[in-house]
Amino acid sequence: MTINEVLLDIKKKLIHTIEHPYLGKYLNQPYIDEDKLLAFYLLFKENSSYKEMNDYVIVMMLVQIALDTHDKVTNEKLIDQGSIKERQLTVLGGDYYSALYYFILTNIPDLKMTKQIAGAIQEINEYKMAFFANDHIQWSTLLHQLGRIESALVTKIASHLGFSDWAEVMFDYFLLKRLSFERHAVNSGSDHPFSFFHHLDILNKKPNTPKVTLQKIDYHFQEIKLRLEQTLKDSPLFAAFLKHCSLKSIFENDGRVFYDQRLAEEG
Repeated sequence: MTINEVLLDIKKKLIHTIEHPYLGKYLNQPYIDEDKLLAFYLLFKENSSYKEMNDYVIVMMLVQIALDTHDKVTNEKLIDQGSIKERQLTVLGGDYYSALYYFILTNIPDLKMTKQIAGAIQEINEYKMAFFANDHIQWSTLLHQLGRIESALVTKIASHLGFSDWAEVMFDYFLLKRLSFERHAVNSGSDHPFSFFHHLDILNKKPNTPKVTLQKIDYHFQEIKLRLEQTLKDSPLFAAFLKHCSLKSIFENDGRVFYDQRLAEEG
């Protein structure tokens, strides 16, 4: 089987695992980050010591889906009963996906891996709280927090599997992917439910804030892109990842900012 066929097979199993008739009646299928699916697959495959490799990949994706689902929960005041019910079900959906990965892990007891997952979840939640509590909006701090939120699960698992040198690469890549999405959110001018910068409300403080935000995103986007291009020369594993990732086109074109359309459509 080709890598695309294997990934498609894992994704089908993942979708089957998360299917729930009641949730499916009221909520869209949760977003599946195929880049993270690819990253986990390559890491476990390269490690080659896990017999239930695909099960582990599914566990990691369930954790990620649970985290992403909870991010969709807003705290705005709702009056419409349909919207209130949807928000309640979104919370329950995230809890349901969390319960699923715990259930699968009980069938493949691995306390060390469970500890890594728990540590990643704790770190991600701590960085989210810090991100939204940042009153000074220092870009270096914001980008570090954003990068850890986007990559902590992948980087912790990478280090645990013996690929600590890949952790920094994954930090850069998933921060790059988030910035490409945030740029689209700023350009669209809409309060996209997945946009962290919109939730910070930094776009509405000054008339020229969106323009400044775009300039900073573009600057850091190009800076990270250059670092990843340098990594390509020394990392066969990242080169394999790049052949199939959603942002591969930015390394083949003129440096324009792209974003993952699938993520945008989930909002």
